[in-house]
Amino acid sequence: MSELKNVVIVGASAAGAQVAHQLEKTLPSTHRIVLIEANNFAYWPIGALRASVKAGFENEIFASYDNFFPADSRHIILTGYKVASISAQSVKLDKQAPAPFNSDEIQVDIGVIATGSKYAYPMRPSSQSLEESVESLRKLQKDIEQAKNVVILGAGPVGIEMSGEIRAVYPDKKITIIERGPRILNGFREALHNNLLNQLKKKKIEIKFNTSVEVTDDLQSSAQKLLNEPLKLSLSDGSTIETDFLFIGTGGSPNVSAVPQEALSEATAGVKGSRAPVKRVGVDQGTLRVQYEPLKERWFCLGDASNSNDSKTNIAATAHAPIVASQVVGQAGNTKKGVKQHTKALNAISVPLGPDGGATQVIWPVFGEWVTSLGKGKGLLLNLFTPIYPGGQPLKK
Repeated sequence: MSELKNVVIVGASAAGAQVAHQLEKTLPSTHRIVLIEANNFAYWPIGALRASVKAGFENEIFASYDNFFPADSRHIILTGYKVASISAQSVKLDKQAPAPFNSDEIQVDIGVIATGSKYAYPMRPSSQSLEESVESLRKLQKDIEQAKNVVILGAGPVGIEMSGEIRAVYPDKKITIIERGPRILNGFREALHNNLLNQLKKKKIEIKFNTSVEVTDDLQSSAQKLLNEPLKLSLSDGSTIETDFLFIGTGGSPNVSAVPQEALSEATAGVKGSRAPVKRVGVDQGTLRVQYEPLKERWFCLGDASNSNDSKTNIAATAHAPIVASQVVGQAGNTKKGVKQHTKALNAISVPLGPDGGATQVIWPVFGEWVTSLGKGKGLLLNLFTPIYPGGQPLKK
């Protein structure tokens, strides 16, 4: 067994991958990174809604984990391995890892939880297989093309963005959003709500507030696909609506099933203003160190899985990465030199309505279509995705 000490990072999506790359440059030679990821490919959820609608865009949102570390690197990436459980000094995998481990259990000297959130397809890939995931998106594109009456549940970022992506490709398709609350993006400024609502009206996207649909298992099985026969939905206000394509844009939750329940603490799900209380990993707000005593000595947590006081956005996860990397380096080298403390991530949200619309709130000011299009809508931040994965985009080769 190697004498190198293991810095285990659970999750190789953007947050975990950024921590790994920063540690690659600064970690003492006594330690190696062991990056563990359940999927065999990287996926960019920020672009997933456009990839669900616009033919060809699915090629943009997948990346390879090949060459994530140089061939002669001491660091290791394990793809296609799911972490089943996390304990104080080890992680348990769903199957045996290859050499140098030759075991389904890997020792942890320092650990980082970067597991993010669980979302319904297409915000997460439909399969661990690249081929199956790509084909699912292409089928979804065809289903939306054939649909005549689209109903979207939820006026959060996912639901609003999906309506904009569909309208950008299909100017005349009927689109209705159902929102249980009184406004768009509850918890953010009313100016953001008003800006988006005005744009939805101009795009002839109808939105019904203060009403909802009970999401049963049967209803979920009817969602995200073209229906052979129109489905009649009963709304909580007593009205009904028919659809041949139902999109459920709600229900994201932290991906913390591998973490001991005792390490979790109640937080507010998703973005600011969400109603559903959920459990996230309790962390120190400055160091992002896990606070559960058995894990406290060795484990950190960042991004959506943590109960940091930040909104659960890519902006916050990106802000966490250098903090956690510096904390890990400090612990590995037994030094406080260069160790950073987290204060507060930028409170911002940007919600495109297709490539040319949308609204953005940065702290207090709200910006409209031009700023949102330039900052996010046109490219969906692919310029941040591709540099993280040196293996490139397999569907574009």
